[in-house]
Order: sequence, then C-alpha cells, then structure tokens
Amino acid sequence: MAACHGGIKELDFSTCDDPKYHALGKRSIAFYGLSGTGKSSHTNSHDNAGTMPAGVSKVVLHDDAFQIDLENKLCRVWEPTLFDKTDSRPPDHPDWKYALAVMNHTVLELDGKRLPIGQDTRNQNGRALLDRSLLGKYVNRCSFPKALVWLMKDSVLPPAVRLKNKHLAIAMGAALMTQRNRAENVTEEELQKLVFEPFANPFRVYELYRDVEAFIQVADNGADFYCFNSRGYWKESDDVLEPIPLKTSLTLQTAILLDQLEWEEWNLLPGAMIPTRESVEKILPGYYDRYDPAKRGNPEKYLNLLKDRFQQRRDFLMDSDLKEKPELQKMVVDALNLQI
Repeated sequence: MAACHGGIKELDFSTCDDPKYHALGKRSIAFYGLSGTGKSSHTNSHDNAGTMPAGVSKVVLHDDAFQIDLENKLCRVWEPTLFDKTDSRPPDHPDWKYALAVMNHTVLELDGKRLPIGQDTRNQNGRALLDRSLLGKYVNRCSFPKALVWLMKDSVLPPAVRLKNKHLAIAMGAALMTQRNRAENVTEEELQKLVFEPFANPFRVYELYRDVEAFIQVADNGADFYCFNSRGYWKESDDVLEPIPLKTSLTLQTAILLDQLEWEEWNLLPGAMIPTRESVEKILPGYYDRYDPAKRGNPEKYLNLLKDRFQQRRDFLMDSDLKEKPELQKMVVDALNLQI
C-alpha cells in the first residue's frame, strides 16, 4: 500500500454525450497538497469550472485520505467521514447540514437548534466532521490512478509541469514544500527557508524511504506525475507574481484527463516538461506567453531563487532517513539537478 494524504476522484467518460470521449473510459486522478493549496477544490469540483465534457460521470472517494493498493492495482478509502476546515463556511452555508461534530468553534443555541459559527470566528483551524454524502455520489474504491498531482505554492514553478522522469517525480513529492509567512513573526532569512512535508503527509510515523519506494512502484505501474503551482508564477520578483487562477488550474486538470496537451522539455529542469504552445493555446489563449519560463522578469534573480529552492530540496533529502538507502537517495537527489 501507498499511504496518501490527498484527494482522489474517478471520471467515467463512457457516459459523455459526445461519443468521441467514450474511448477514454474510466480515469482516476489524485491531488496531494498542504492546507490552502487547492486539494479539495480540485477533487470536489463538479465540472472543473465548466471545462468537463457534458455527460461525464464522477465519483469521489475522499478529499483527504486514501491508499493505493499496489498488489491489486486499485485505490481504497477507509475513512467514513470528511475532516474539513471551516474557515470559508459562514453560518448559513449549506454544508452545515452534513456536519456531525465540530471543533475550535463557537456554537450558538437558537430556537432549540445548535448553530455552528464558522469562518474561524472563535479561533484558528476550525474543523468539522462531515458526512461523506457532501461529496455527492461517492465510492470506497476506484481504479489505479492515471495521474497524481503535487500541489505546491512555489513561485519558481510554472502553473503545470509534467514530471516525466520517475525519480524526479518522486523527489518532488518527497520534498513537497510550503513556506513560512510574515504572520509567523520570523526573520527575513527564515522567510526564505522552505518547510518540507513529504508527500503532504504530516501523519507519517515510519521511515520516509518506505513512501519513496511505494511511489516509485506507483510510477512503475503506469501512473503519470504532475506538479501544479497554486501560489503564482514569478513575474518580477518573489512578491510580484503572475496570478494562476483556480479556473486555469482546473482547465489544465481537464486537459490532462482528456489527453489534450502535448509537452515539451523544460530546459532548466531535465525530466520536467511544460505544455507546448500549440496545444495549450487551444485551451487557454495567452497561456504560453504569460507563463513562458524564458520570459520571467529579472531573470538573473529568478534563476538564483530557482537554484536556491532546488538546493534546499536536495539538502532536505540528503539529511533525511533516505541515507539508510544510499542508492535510492542518490537516484532521487540527482534527479533534482538543474541545468543552469
């Protein structure tokens, strides 16, 4: 089994109104990310902001936790509920009718009814246990994933990168990162340091190399790997970014599932690819020029930050328990070498 702190859904294209999609059959896609990276938005979106073909059938397993069964080549869910943040749910939000329990909340009793007050009114990290019926039609297992997506708020990455080299793909998951922010009252130097949470899984209680080995098996069984930047892409500096709207990312997700994108090498990172101009412009006009890595402002500073971020990834993996598996460690660390 590969343990997954992520969301996964399965799309059945054989039910589409247009028969040209029927040959795609059933395809599963999984999303891994820390809080606020868009994991639930990508998993639970009804029609990917209107970009899915009419008539497609969707089932969601879970938006936060599942396992990949490598022996039987399928995915399983064990949790009967969702454990969601409620910072974006006001008191009249329809999701409350699915709530079973809450924590870190003010709860008012009005006319004999208990009313949770969301939006982190009482304190941070308000949470609720929600009935999984909130997801609509759900199942407990689905097919082996066609695609796995690492969601990262890393401003040096284009909006969507295909990780063709399997060791690079697993290295990016093993060094999945977030950043500190000024609300944490830390120095400017600390703000530049990345915080790593391998495979977005803060609950792991065993050696990291076990997850690395498991996800390499996922790649060997035919899954494709991608990285989505959910923060914004360097425009002039690490603070002046080219926005990446959620709708853009959802459109890219649909394009991946429908095989609408062709890919070309990203010359700065061997083994990584970005969408070709011809394929992506049909779907998102203006995308290529807006997010072309070669057109970043202050290119020298951009390249220096890119090098720093990837060196921090390398250093993290070199200092991890992967050192107990030297050959494995070398394969994933070497895959993070830039070509600058």
